Amino acid sequence: MRGPSSSHSAAPYAIARMCRQLSLSDGERIAQAVVRFDYDGSFAQVHTEQGSDEGFAAGFMGINMCSPEYLEALNTLALPGAPFEFRVEICSLKQIDHPNLVEIVLTCRGTASERTDRYLAVSTGGGAFRILQWNTRPVDIDGSTFVLMIECSEPVSGQEILARMGIADLLIGDLPDNSQASAWWLFRTRQKLTPEERNRFSHWPPVMRIREAAPSQLLMAGTEPLFRSGKEVLALCLGSTLPEIAVRYESLLSGLPAKTIEEIFTQRTQLLLNIVEESLARNVAGVKYKFLQPTARKIFESQSAMALTGKPIHFAVCGALAVMETSLMRGVVCACPTAGSAGILPGCLYSLKQSGYSLERLTDALKVAGLVGVIIGIRGTFAAELAGCMVETGTAAAMAAAGIAHAANASPDTVFRAATICLMNTLGLVCDPIGGEVEVPCHARNIGGVGHAFVAASSALGGFNSFVPFDEVVDTTLKIGECLPSDLRCTCRGGLATTPTALSALGKMGKNVLSNTKSGE
Repeated sequence: MRGPSSSHSAAPYAIARMCRQLSLSDGERIAQAVVRFDYDGSFAQVHTEQGSDEGFAAGFMGINMCSPEYLEALNTLALPGAPFEFRVEICSLKQIDHPNLVEIVLTCRGTASERTDRYLAVSTGGGAFRILQWNTRPVDIDGSTFVLMIECSEPVSGQEILARMGIADLLIGDLPDNSQASAWWLFRTRQKLTPEERNRFSHWPPVMRIREAAPSQLLMAGTEPLFRSGKEVLALCLGSTLPEIAVRYESLLSGLPAKTIEEIFTQRTQLLLNIVEESLARNVAGVKYKFLQPTARKIFESQSAMALTGKPIHFAVCGALAVMETSLMRGVVCACPTAGSAGILPGCLYSLKQSGYSLERLTDALKVAGLVGVIIGIRGTFAAELAGCMVETGTAAAMAAAGIAHAANASPDTVFRAATICLMNTLGLVCDPIGGEVEVPCHARNIGGVGHAFVAASSALGGFNSFVPFDEVVDTTLKIGECLPSDLRCTCRGGLATTPTALSALGKMGKNVLSNTKSGE
């Protein structure tokens, strides 16, 4: 992904690309794209600072995430003769109570007609999203599968559609009820229609339009995950190792063979390491951020800093900062599990590499870290807008601690104790970025996260017992998140974001993020 926030950068891009595909399936083009945020939501407060506008613009244009054109999308749409009109509006959206709610209005133009599609979507954390409404109709589109939407001029049964198209074997989930008839249908499929399958529909009078969209990332063809808790993972360890369980989980959901999953894990591990190494090697002379200065390389070269912490934490701190600095510059990084915590896991893996761990061992560490992340994603959330930074840097530290512990030959029980120690010590951690920038205090919290991960893993290996089980700590994060006031959940209205130093700095920048957005200021 690009951008400082998975919730506010990666998810907007994914939402926009999904809406673009669904609206332009019949060859139309976008004439106008309007993005609407709620006055009191998180997007309204930080959409400029955290790259939401940029993500939506690039997604609507169909630009590849890794393309340099991504960074120019907003500028391109602001020029005379732009491909389409793009604007953001702050208004009242009361359909759904969610801090990351967005309404999208796409005006599409064909050769002889113009129409408008409306979507209601939410960013759910870690770059994930759900489209909840299409033209006021309830839908559930999360980018995990291919989507096939059929619009008809009259009610027809789902079975009749499938029989005519001959694609029943491509469906994910149950077949529609024989007795049901509707003027529109949404199917989750394993692949897009072939031209021949589309042609079978071309002369059938009831069909008005066929819309299709591809998955946002890997196809998730499975319906039920292998596990939903740490307890269930530990039960599976009676016949498998933790890395083997991670591969089985991904293989079950994606439908890909275990060998392919193994290859993807190795590729992702190498990618995380490459991002750290390229970030540390970057020439940052003259680079300036809003509040901080690039310091990853400076710390890396400091012998006194290394002598104080020792090599493992020293290299992890430098690696984490390097990744966060790349993210701040809109470079390509991986949400681990979020952009605001993107430095912790790769920083720790880089540190283990510096200690002599092999790529194979590091890949197994990533698999185990992923198990912890999966459980938190299933039982909780990665969205700071819902539960504060404890589910971002807290989760990332817990994932890294699990990976470190496994790399150090810890038992599965010890691995989960290491993750538990990290998570329980970050309960209640607030999200209070100054000016909406993922800079202060996010970079400092990534530094703290890597130290936390190593110390938790060390303590667990030494025999410290967290007492409260991992699953119960995960469940508690949501309960605490519900108790946190919205001012402490990524709105820039509380915590460090409102300290005298922060307000003074923002004043000098001519920026007032605490103004009442309803007044139009």
